[in-house]
Amino acid sequence: MIPSSKLFLHNLPEPGERGNLTGMQLWESGGVVAMNNALQRAEQHHNNCTSKCDIFVANLDDDDVWSTEHLSELLSIFRRFPSVVFAWTKGYYCNNAGNPYPGITVPQDRVNNWSGSFGGSILHSSWAWKMEVFRGFRYRGQWDFPPNFQGGRVADGDLFDVARAYIVAKKLDYYHSNQATIEHLVEMGRECAKNGPLWYPD
Repeated sequence: MIPSSKLFLHNLPEPGERGNLTGMQLWESGGVVAMNNALQRAEQHHNNCTSKCDIFVANLDDDDVWSTEHLSELLSIFRRFPSVVFAWTKGYYCNNAGNPYPGITVPQDRVNNWSGSFGGSILHSSWAWKMEVFRGFRYRGQWDFPPNFQGGRVADGDLFDVARAYIVAKKLDYYHSNQATIEHLVEMGRECAKNGPLWYPD
């Protein structure tokens, strides 16, 4: 265990100790600098590409495991439905009793195939987006939220909420795959009972 006196937030304007941030707040902000750096590099690469360059961003979280088909499944969605800008798959989740999550099956032959309002019941590290549509979108750490912010402050969940609102406002196309390609069996640092398919490592 790293003593708190050794923890620093190097992504603040001036590096400093964690101050009044709790361990949970630091966990919620985990990786935002590295993830934003990756988004910035993807945008720079896209700026140097011709119109033939397609770049897709996948949110691969550190407490998940993916099947070998995860990225190919997402890419196949974007290829099959060129208007889709955001796609996600099912997965295995702590609180879903070993069944794929979300627990609904949707049509696979059309876009905007989520039943009900778009956005609920998504594992935040099961999605990918078309980068050119979401240029400038970034993960927020605890220090990036306004003082009176009332929503959740987990970085990937927050970015998903922002992307979802943008998709709805702009009436953009999305797609949900019925294929389970992810296992999220660690929640808030606590392991869940093993309840996934055979590709979960022993």
